[in-house]
Amino acid sequence: MRGAGAPPSRLISLEESLLPMSLIDKIPTLSDDEVITLLANARRLAESGDEKQRAAAVELIPALEGAAAERRALRMAAAQAKRAARRPKKKAA
Repeated sequence: MRGAGAPPSRLISLEESLLPMSLIDKIPTLSDDEVITLLANARRLAESGDEKQRAAAVELIPALEGAAAERRALRMAAAQAKRAARRPKKKAA
């Protein structure tokens, strides 16, 4: 049984269940904090990792930056809407 706020389950094919999920595919399932942490780690590995780590990080960074920016914009819009809802409405003169 799913808890409140749990994402709806999705049926997957047998082929999908047997294929490993790439990190890029997992980004939508990550929390905001996990995206930020993974982005920081990818940036670090792009600078100081070995050749394989650098290649993986360089591939991952654009997707993580896009997800982080999108989530930041959604948080900003939600905060702006919340502030607007709390403001008293101006009366017509």
